[in-house]
Amino acid sequence: MRHLGVEGFTRIVAGLLDTTERLRAAVVATDGVRVLGDPVGSILAWASDDPGLDLYAVGDAMEQRGWFLNRLTGTGGGPPGLHVMVSPKHAEVLDALLADLGTSVDEVRSAGRSSDNAGRYA
Repeated sequence: MRHLGVEGFTRIVAGLLDTTERLRAAVVATDGVRVLGDPVGSILAWASDDPGLDLYAVGDAMEQRGWFLNRLTGTGGGPPGLHVMVSPKHAEVLDALLADLGTSVDEVRSAGRSSDNAGRYA
C-alpha cells in the first residue's frame, strides 16, 4: 500500500476484476459449462453439465497450447472441473487464452476426447 497507494491498488483490483469478469462471461457462454458458485474475487471455477465435454480433456488441450488450468477433483461432494486464479498479467493474454479455450472445447467435444488427468496441478 505504501508503494501503490490506495489509487494504485484500486486501479489494479479494478483491472483484475474486469479480466475475471471477461473470463467468466466466456465460460458462461460455453454450451454445457457453468461457473461454480457466485465468485466475487479473482478465482473462477467451472464444471460441465454436458456428458460429452470432459473438462479435464479441455485442460489437457489447453496445456498443449501452453496454458495450465488447475483441476477440481470433485472430492468433498463438488463436481469435477477446472479453475484458474486470475492475476493482473492475465489481462495482457486474455484474448489469446479465450481463443484457445474455445478451440480446446470445440476439439474435445467434436472428438469425444476424455482424460483421467484429474489430479494434476500446475
